[in-house]
Amino acid sequence: MIVVAGEALIDLVPQGPGALAPLRPARG
Repeated sequence: MIVVAGEALIDLVPQGPGALAPLRPARG
């Protein structure tokens, strides 16, 4: 599962902050 999470992060990084926007409210 750690490997899958790592791949997901790598995919989000190149997309920019826009990809992290939906994750911020999910954490809060």
